[in-house]
Amino acid sequence: MKSWKIFLAIGLVVFFIGIGVLIAGVASNGWKFKVDYDMQTFTSESDNNSLKLGISAGSVKVEFYEGENFEIVYPTSYRFGYNVTEENGKITVAPKRSVWFGWFINIPEMTVKIPHGKVIDFSLEMSAGYARVADGEFKNFNFDMSAGSANIGNIKCDKFNCDLSAGSLHVSGIESDSITIDLSAGSANLTVNGKKSDYTILVDKSAGSCNVGGQHGTVDGKIIDIDLSAGSVNVHFTD
Repeated sequence: MKSWKIFLAIGLVVFFIGIGVLIAGVASNGWKFKVDYDMQTFTSESDNNSLKLGISAGSVKVEFYEGENFEIVYPTSYRFGYNVTEENGKITVAPKRSVWFGWFINIPEMTVKIPHGKVIDFSLEMSAGYARVADGEFKNFNFDMSAGSANIGNIKCDKFNCDLSAGSLHVSGIESDSITIDLSAGSANLTVNGKKSDYTILVDKSAGSCNVGGQHGTVDGKIIDIDLSAGSVNVHFTD
């Protein structure tokens, strides 16, 4: 376990407390933060099997729908925006401007629509904010959050990887042979659709709490690997 993760978690907590004090002080002196946003829409033109979302701040909703193309509706302003590219079967959404003050403004929600029945590699990297992912099936599912919160529905995937520096993650249900959780601070709560006895469970804990311990599973290839620096990880099983 690397000690820098603990220092990172403490630093993030101190940082956001300081930011809260700063914003409260600025607001009390009559300063206003107001940004006008335009909503842009991207519609895919090719057959894509991979989607990578890089969210700097704000909120994002990922859902499936009956359309034939990927559709992404996202906010832009003079100080905030995204680049959306489509190349070699992969759609990438990446921030194109600094959002230092944008973190504290009511940024409109980004909506990502995936064609129903399309099974893709999915990656969500979020600096700060709130994410919602609807029920669905994926290939590999990767989630990386520095701060904020995320709610993920009932999903099925080959591999599930979560790297959480601070904040909270809730997964309503997950069916996956390989589950990896790397938590520096905050909380992660997952419900696994299956038997606990099927999984080999590895737990490397520096501090914090985890409701499961190490064990050797009965089914080859099924593994849950937890790396915990601080905070809490709770894994529940449906069977």
